[in-house]
Amino acid sequence: MPFSRVKQIGVSLSDRTVELCQSGGTTKMARVKLKSGIVKNGKIVKAAELKKIIRHLIKTAKPKAMTATRVVFSIPENYVFYHTFNLVGVKNKKSEEKMIWEQAKTHIPLPEASLFFKYRRLRQRKNVKDYLLVATDKFFLAEWEKFFKALGFSVVFDLSAQAIFRALKPTTAVVVDLGQNMTKFHLFYDDKLFYSHATFMGGDYLTGCLSNTLDISPREAEILKINNGLEKDEEKAGRVLTGEMRVIWGEVAHAIDQAQDEFNFRIKNVILIGGGAHMKGLLKFLKNEKLPWRAQLAVIKGKNRKVDLIYAEALGLALYGRSGKVGNDFVF
Repeated sequence: MPFSRVKQIGVSLSDRTVELCQSGGTTKMARVKLKSGIVKNGKIVKAAELKKIIRHLIKTAKPKAMTATRVVFSIPENYVFYHTFNLVGVKNKKSEEKMIWEQAKTHIPLPEASLFFKYRRLRQRKNVKDYLLVATDKFFLAEWEKFFKALGFSVVFDLSAQAIFRALKPTTAVVVDLGQNMTKFHLFYDDKLFYSHATFMGGDYLTGCLSNTLDISPREAEILKINNGLEKDEEKAGRVLTGEMRVIWGEVAHAIDQAQDEFNFRIKNVILIGGGAHMKGLLKFLKNEKLPWRAQLAVIKGKNRKVDLIYAEALGLALYGRSGKVGNDFVF
């Protein structure tokens, strides 16, 4: 059977939530918050409990149950490593492979025995070739492959960044994913992932800053962050959040500047996604910072436009290979 016709489910999972999506005909979705300790730092801790949860989500998906033989699973970001580099004087394929292997061993923080990577040539300038290398831990993937096999599925390992890109279908743009544990920055150009960067400053980091500075409980800080956001910047809580957001967006802006200088093109649009993208006052804050690009909230277009953005990654995973074109994608 052609790859694009195999029934598949997109599975987006973090330590706190799991979202499932199946595209084709009627889009089916299911989501649940995970109890603490089932998954930790992207690793399976309580396999039996997680299997029970996923089976239940498949059966109770809306508007009806899912049926599939394959899952497309996004590798947790703390197990994905990106490296952009250039090579000079590549003579042939054999020398290219050897030089890229040396780049991977030198710049990816994994033992050689665990190292699993793929690469793409981004462009060529005279005798200089630019590359993006994406690596992960093959033993970590094997654990998840064994898990899904026990559920009766084959598995394709995808990247969160690519999945979001498929769901949103931007052109040349930066996608900033403001999550609970980290803020992720992905640059897309000509339908390809060109550059990626992450900082471990996300929603939980902001909550912690409020809790520590104001000497209140994390729960009180979370409520304050949700209710006020950046709108009341004259109050102490607002000043704390505004200061920390400047740090986060300063790092994002620096990453954008680096990418623009390295690849010699200009970014006009920054697309915001993730729970933090809906923080009160964020768009106004970014406008007032007079940054050289326009920030806007993500929008899912086309036939899936009614799908809630919380399912964007799972939707993008479900769409992998549906067009029959997979040449630009990093998958494992």
